[in-house]
Order: sequence, then C-alpha cells, then structure tokens
Amino acid sequence: DIPVPRYADSLLPSLKGLKIGIPATYYYEELDPEVEAALHAAIATYKELGAEIIDVELPKIEYAASALSAVLLGEITAIHEQWMDSRIEDYGTDVRLMLERGRNLPASTYLQGQRARHLIVQDFLNAFSKVDVLLTPATPLTAPRADDIAGGMRLARLTAPTNLTGLPSLSMPCGFSSEGLPINMQIIGKPFDDAGVLAAGYVYEQNTPWHSRHPELS
Repeated sequence: DIPVPRYADSLLPSLKGLKIGIPATYYYEELDPEVEAALHAAIATYKELGAEIIDVELPKIEYAASALSAVLLGEITAIHEQWMDSRIEDYGTDVRLMLERGRNLPASTYLQGQRARHLIVQDFLNAFSKVDVLLTPATPLTAPRADDIAGGMRLARLTAPTNLTGLPSLSMPCGFSSEGLPINMQIIGKPFDDAGVLAAGYVYEQNTPWHSRHPELS
C-alpha cells in the first residue's frame, strides 16, 4: 500500500528531460498504415516538446499474449465456477466458451503462464531503467465493423502486456484515419507511476487538437 498522490500537482508544463522509450519489437509490427503514421507523428511531436526518444528492447514480449491467456482463463474460471454450475444459461456464447476453455486448462499451463509473466515484468523493469515511460499504439487498427470478427480479435493485442504486468497505462487519441475514425496511442509507466503517465499524456494533449475532435456518427 502506498499513498495516492494529487495527480494535478504532477502535471508538467513541458516535457524537457523526459525520456520516452519506443519498443523495437512487437508494438510497432502489423499496424495499419494510418495508425503507424499517426504514431510516428506523435513521436515527432514529443521530440518537438523536448522529450528524448530512446529505443528499448523487450526480449520476451512475444510471449505476453499466451501468458495472459493462461493466467486470465484460469482466474476467471475460478471466480465464475459456482455460477457455471448453477446458471450457465445466463452467459453469452462467447463468454461461456471462454469459461469452458478455462475449466479445461491444466494447472501446469496456469503456472507456466505465471512464470512467463514474471520474466516479462522483468523485461519492462529493465527498459524502465533507461526511460521514464514507453510510447506505443493502443490498437493496431482503427475501429473495425461489428461483423469483423478478425479485426475485433486484434484490438486487445497491444494492451494485453499491460494487463499482464499490471503497469499503469493510458490510452489517448493521437489522430484520425481518412474515414474519420480515431487512432489511439498508449503511454506505459513504471510501477505505481500513474502520475508520470498522466503528466506525459497531459502535455501532449495540451499541444494537439485530437481530444477536442469527435468522429461523426451516422
């Protein structure tokens, strides 16, 4: 337990001296072209605002999705097991299938997921020994259509590692696609450094117009 700071007191007037890490692998792969362009523009804006941009390595990040799946399925099944036995008909098909997968998950798989989780956390901590925050896309694409199942499954890929590690992170707008759909970036911070994450996002927000623009709804 640690005291919660007054976040308003931590907001910065500038980013001079802030070190921002850009992961060399995983996060910037398989992006839609417009998402990639928006992120590069955001990085350029941070440089103009005084931040130092540094490439960082996360060697085991490729295992994050599998580790998260093992941990998540085991834990949600443990929470819902009593209702699975008594009121399974109340669950939607997608959630029910996920819970059934968790029920059949071997304990060894859950433990291996937790071991991988520890190693991935250590990778992030090593990266944070060189930088203050990490800057990544929040999703690899803009909002997919409701019937685009493959696109929907891609949405959580880039936020899965922060779910797994428990690191504070912020998703915020950094542009719009040619179709008028919002593009988001993710700022990831050190353990318990919520204030640092919010400060890095605040200065960017104050110097860009994206937070005041909204997609048109038909």
